[in-house]
Amino acid sequence: MRGAPSFDEELDLQAARVLVPSALMSLWIWLPYIASDRSLHAEVPALPWLRVGLSVVSVIVLLLHFFGRNLVRPQLRLLGLIGYMQLAGAFSAGLVPGDAAYIGGFFIVLMIAPALPLARRFALGVHGVALALFLVTSAFTGADLLRPALRYTLTDLAAVGIGVPFLVLALDRARRRGWEKSVEIERQRGELAADKLRIDALLHNVLPAPIVTELKATDRVEPRHHGEVTVLFTDFVGFTTIAEQVTAEKLVADLDACFSSFDAIVARRGLERLKTIGDSYMAAAGVPVARRTHAADAVLAALDIVRAISAHGAARAAAGHPRWDVRVGLHTGPLVAGIVGQTRFAYDVWGDTVNIASRMESSGAPGCVNISAATAARVADLFVLQPRGQVPAKNKGLVEMFYVVGVRPEYSVDGAGIEPNAAFWEKARG
Repeated sequence: MRGAPSFDEELDLQAARVLVPSALMSLWIWLPYIASDRSLHAEVPALPWLRVGLSVVSVIVLLLHFFGRNLVRPQLRLLGLIGYMQLAGAFSAGLVPGDAAYIGGFFIVLMIAPALPLARRFALGVHGVALALFLVTSAFTGADLLRPALRYTLTDLAAVGIGVPFLVLALDRARRRGWEKSVEIERQRGELAADKLRIDALLHNVLPAPIVTELKATDRVEPRHHGEVTVLFTDFVGFTTIAEQVTAEKLVADLDACFSSFDAIVARRGLERLKTIGDSYMAAAGVPVARRTHAADAVLAALDIVRAISAHGAARAAAGHPRWDVRVGLHTGPLVAGIVGQTRFAYDVWGDTVNIASRMESSGAPGCVNISAATAARVADLFVLQPRGQVPAKNKGLVEMFYVVGVRPEYSVDGAGIEPNAAFWEKARG
């Protein structure tokens, strides 16, 4: 991202904004006086041509602005316009000795020019050249500036010569302070925007996108009943024993690696990660937005998790470390989902569906995906299932369960039973 413009670039921007009105004003103010020059100062034939010259410069500036703005920077275009005006005014005043009107107009140009957005070096430079041109031309034409009739003019000339540099310096400092303040405001605005992006990213990491939108719009999230959701639980087998054999740092690092791979899997399959409790991982498909393929998505995620931990465990065993194995359980049913807490937001789900999904996990075997009859009824046409019959579940009595072997060959890529094909999804959505 490009940084804030420099002070000189800011003056270029300001100069570009005043170029057109300045050029048009030059044409309007100077051209009508050509007739007056010819009648009042016929002895100085150069005066009308000085005005015509300004008109030519004004037209050139306008053409450059509209058709060749990249050829000459805005400050230099504006400098050409007001520089010519100052020099022409100085020359005119010098050619008409004792004409207070010309000298007064010259003073006005000198006072107005520094107010235009030019860098200090440009404004003072053209001012100094204009004063020198006026004095040299006056001396060349034999004007006596010390005559009583012109003493006020001489006083004004001295005042302008001293006052304009101070005006230029004051304007330069004011412009610079304004520029510095605008740069600081832009910097703070950029920091606020970056902070907002970081906060939004953090919220989206913690909460589902629709929940973030609702929370930002209303400052609260109403709990919602969902008629059919598939909940997934995982648990590492023998975790307590493994934890006793490694340092806490190593254990946390291994858990982080495993859960990070789970996060990638559930995101790819369209599930929402809900929470981790120790070595347990919980996710759900069909919340906060309902989807017809929730059961199939959850089973595919469960199979991916088993394969990922199988590869991870094999690598650990080959390195001489304790092997990690995982149990995965799923159940489909109704539940309530919403936000818990007021200071540390957590999106969670409640209901017997959650309890039964947990029992599916604890009643399963290492390296297997154990599902309930409710989930099996929704995916039996898509996956190869191994019936287990009625299996005792804590506080639930006998519950019918199934192991998932893999995707049915006719619905998998290359018949491998791992990745679903287009026919799988057509069937799942039907």
